[in-house]
This record gives sequence, C-alpha cells and structure tokens, in this order.
Amino acid sequence: MEEEEETKITEKYRPTSLGGVRGNEEILICLRKFNLVDLPNMLFYGPSGTGKTTSIRALLNNKMSPINVLELNASDERGIDTVRNRIKQFAETSVEHRLVILDEADSMSKDAQGALRRIMEDYPNCRFCLICNYARKVIEPIQSRCAKFRFTPISPSQTRMCVVDILRKENVEVRDEEGLELLVESSDGDLRRLVNDIQGIKRAYGSISRENMEEFLGTVPRERIEAIYSILKDGEIGFKEAFDRIRKMEVETMAIVDEVFKRVLKSDREDRFRIIRGLGDIEVGKAIECSDHVQLAVLVGLFK
Repeated sequence: MEEEEETKITEKYRPTSLGGVRGNEEILICLRKFNLVDLPNMLFYGPSGTGKTTSIRALLNNKMSPINVLELNASDERGIDTVRNRIKQFAETSVEHRLVILDEADSMSKDAQGALRRIMEDYPNCRFCLICNYARKVIEPIQSRCAKFRFTPISPSQTRMCVVDILRKENVEVRDEEGLELLVESSDGDLRRLVNDIQGIKRAYGSISRENMEEFLGTVPRERIEAIYSILKDGEIGFKEAFDRIRKMEVETMAIVDEVFKRVLKSDREDRFRIIRGLGDIEVGKAIECSDHVQLAVLVGLFK
C-alpha cells in the first residue's frame, strides 16, 4: 500500500515534457535535437532520482507513439529468457520505429547482457535506451553501441525551486528557512526521494520546520554538531579529553563523519585533504563493522 502511494505521488510530479525536466541541461539539449530517423541507442547512467527515466519518457511524449515502445524493468525481468523472448519478439516486429526502454539495466546477468548484445547487432532498426546507476556494470560491447549520457544530481538551487513548488501545491506550510534548507540538503539532488520525503512530512507534521525536519530525518541537532566540531578544531583540547567529551554526547560516529566532511570540504584548512582521506578510512571501517568507539577514536585522531 505504501509503495503504491509513493508511486502515485512521484508520478504526480513527474514531468511529461522535456521542458519540465530539471537539471542536466546539456543532455536535454541533445535529446531535443533527436528525431525518429537519427535516434541512437542510448545509455543513461547516474544516481537515482536525477531524471533518467523521466527524460526518455518525456522525449517519447514529444517524438514517438507509445505503441512502438517496450518498457521493462530489468531488476524484475533480468533473465536471459526475457531478453530472448519478449525483447527479441518486439525487435522482430515490422513496425518501422521501435524502442526498448530497459530500466535498471545494470542488474541484468552477464548472460542476459550477452543475448541483448546479439539482438542489438541483429536488429539495427530497433533502438534501445538502457538506464542504470552504474555504467561499469554494463558490458563493454553494449556500451560501445550506445550514446552515453551521464546524469548528475540536481543542483541545490534547482532542488529548492522544486521544493517550493511542490510544497505550495501540497499546501505544506514552511515555518522557518532552516527547515527548508534541511529538506533541500537531505535530498542530495535526488528528486524522487525529495517528493517522497515531502509526502511523509506532510502526513507526520503538516508543516516544514527545523525541529520537524531533524526529527523526520533522524539527524543530529545542529547545535550538537557545532559543539562536536568545535571540540575537534580546538588545539588546546587533547585527544583523550576530546574523545571523552564527544562520546558522552551519544551521537553515532557516522552521523558526525557526514557533518564533519561537509564542514572540512568548505574550509580553507591546509590539511583538509588529509582529513577527508581519513574520513574515507572511517567509511571503510563502517563497512567491515568496526565498533563505533574505534571509529570515533580514528575521527578524533585526525584532528589531534
């Protein structure tokens, strides 16, 4: 039920024309120049929520009748049988202009990708748009047959424009600017996540405020993060004292790492690149399940 509702609201705010798609302007310019005759095989790749699926659907709304399109989600239909049967059967049809949209193509098995490659070779009049997060997971023979378009996260300014527009349409009150900024930052340029978050916030609180956003996102209050960062930067506080004071604040180390990274990246510290590399080591420690105290000790050691 929740998945259906999430789908409903994301579809509600999905642009239906290229003019409504946010971000990745250079890609949109290229797509606007395409027509049915010169439409190439395409590989759209990049993070979730950056407009990959929306862009190809918007292009089709402008250029092509839906009857010539086969759209599949490769994560659900990733097997070699799907490629050999559904895709091959569609490619063999006599319709002049055919396009297969294969979402989450990087989840296809290598055997299925090999079969897809042969279909692309045997049926050059059938075009393909492969959509994925990671181009490297698509075999090179397929990549070489596609025009590659790398989608990047939507910029904060464009994300903010989307936020303000959707909040207005959903009648969600903005009670303070800090709450709005937290909503924009938390999306990381992923508009799908943004829309779903707005829906959740509307249900839970009915308005946007800093307090509501911190509770909804489970983020550490800004004052506490600033206090921790001040302890780390203070050259007069030694390692043990800094470690003990931060540990007593009972904040998960990875939450501190994320916030410290943002601040160090924007700083003019001469040692910022060393610290950022160290933060990366802490991320690795998380992956191999190092204890939180060990990770905190490494973090404090970067500054002391």
